[in-house]
Amino acid sequence: MATSVYGPYDQRTLMVPHGGGITVFRGPRSSAVPKYSYPQQAFFANSVSKNAKPKEEVEKAKGDDTLYATFFGNDERAAFRDSPAFLPLEWTGPNNFSSGFYDYESHPRKPLCVITERGPWQWMKPLLPDERIRDVKVGVAPDGYYFSGSTISHPGKMSIWRSKDLAKWEMLPPAWAYEQIEWLPEKKPYAKGVYPEDPNGLDIDWKHIFWHTYVTWWKDTFYITFVIFDNDNPAGRGTTALKSTSGKIEGPYISLGKVGGQMGLDPGPVWEDPMFNYKGQLYSSDWKGWRDHVAIADVNVPGWKWDWKRVDHGIYDIMQREDCTLVDAIEDVPIYCFRSSGPLDGGERERVMTYDVNYIAMETPWGPVRKGAKPRCVPHVAVSNLFKDHQGRWWASMFGTENTSPWVEKFGLVALKVEKLPDGDIFIDVENNPDDYQKKIMGGGQIAEVKTVLETIEPAK
Repeated sequence: MATSVYGPYDQRTLMVPHGGGITVFRGPRSSAVPKYSYPQQAFFANSVSKNAKPKEEVEKAKGDDTLYATFFGNDERAAFRDSPAFLPLEWTGPNNFSSGFYDYESHPRKPLCVITERGPWQWMKPLLPDERIRDVKVGVAPDGYYFSGSTISHPGKMSIWRSKDLAKWEMLPPAWAYEQIEWLPEKKPYAKGVYPEDPNGLDIDWKHIFWHTYVTWWKDTFYITFVIFDNDNPAGRGTTALKSTSGKIEGPYISLGKVGGQMGLDPGPVWEDPMFNYKGQLYSSDWKGWRDHVAIADVNVPGWKWDWKRVDHGIYDIMQREDCTLVDAIEDVPIYCFRSSGPLDGGERERVMTYDVNYIAMETPWGPVRKGAKPRCVPHVAVSNLFKDHQGRWWASMFGTENTSPWVEKFGLVALKVEKLPDGDIFIDVENNPDDYQKKIMGGGQIAEVKTVLETIEPAK
C-alpha cells in the first residue's frame, strides 16, 4: 500500500488468498466485517507504527465506505475455480489481529470469517480457546488417549493436555517446572508486564516458556522433550528429556538431562522435531549445521548421544531454511516435510506468508526422495504433526500463525485424506467434505453452525 501511486509502497500482504483477477472498489458499509481499525501495532513489541495516521483522521475514516474485492478462483486450492465472486474487505489493526505485523500500515484483507480456500476450515474451532499455543503436536498412546502441549500461557510450567476423543481436552497438573531444569547455568527472573500477566500483551516471557513440548510413548512408558530458549545466553538454550517412572502420563518423571545442543550457527541438534516410529523402530529427526539429520533413537543411551546421519533430499535440499524441515513417517512411508510460502527475500518480514507444510515420500529415513513421488501440501498447520487416531482416521495438528489461517496461536485439528499408493508414494490432502464425526471433533464436540455472508448482513430498513 501507498498514499501515492508513485510510492513508496509498504510490505506486501495477502488480500484474497487463491483469488485472481482482483479489482477493488468502494461500496456501502457492510455489517459483515469489522470497522476500520488504526493504528497498527508491532508484533511482540506493543508499539504503535510510525506510519499510523493521526487520531482525528482515524475517527473520521471509521465512517468511510467499505472496500470490496472482485476475484475468481485461481488455483487448485481455491474454494471454486474460474467463477466470479466478490467480498467485503476488513482492515487489520489492534482490534483485528494480524499475525506477524511489524512496522507497516494497516491494510485491507478478506475477513477471517470468509473462506476462499477448499478444505474443512469452516467447521473448525479452537479446541483450547483460552490458551495461546505454538509448535503443537499430538501424541497417540495405546491406552486410548491423546496428548499435547506447547503452550505460551503458563511460563515456568510444563503443561500437558489429555483427550479421550480429540474434541474435549483436560489440562493435567504440571509435570515439570522451570526451577527443576538442572542444567541451566542460572535461573532467570520472570518477566513483568508481559503476557499472560498482561492478558492483552503481545510480548511474552520467552525464557520461561516450555517450547516444543512433545509427548512420545515408547515401549512401556512416556517420554517428554521440551526446549528452553534463552536468546541472551547460549548456555541457557537447549532441550531436556523426561521419562515417566510409572508408565503413566502423570509421572513422576526423572530428568535424562540436556540431550541436545543449542540454537546458533550449528544448532547441534536442538530437538525441534524429535521422534517418529518407522516399521517398529524409533527414530529422531533434527538438524546439525542447519541440515537435516536422522538417527535411530535408543532411549537407553546416556545423553541420547546417537549416530546422526545427514539426510539426502536431492533437489529438495534447497527447501532447508533454518527450522523449516524435518523427517517423519506415516503408513510405513518415510516423508520429508518442509514448510513453505514464506517471504520473497530477506527484505521481507518472515511472517508475511502462509505457513504451509509440504510432504514428499522417501525411500528410507535418510533418503533419497522416492522416484516419481509428488509433493503434497497441508496448508496453515505450521510446526505440527500428522497422526492416525484410534479409529484409523488421519489428522494434522495446527496452531495458526498467519492471516489466512482460521485463527492465530490456537490449537486445532484438520481432517485429512491419507492413502498409501501402489507405487510407494503417499497421498496427503485436506478433507474437503468431512463427515459428521470429523466435524464434531474439529468443532470441539459439536458441529459448527456455518452461516453465509448474506445471513450476517443486517436487512435493509
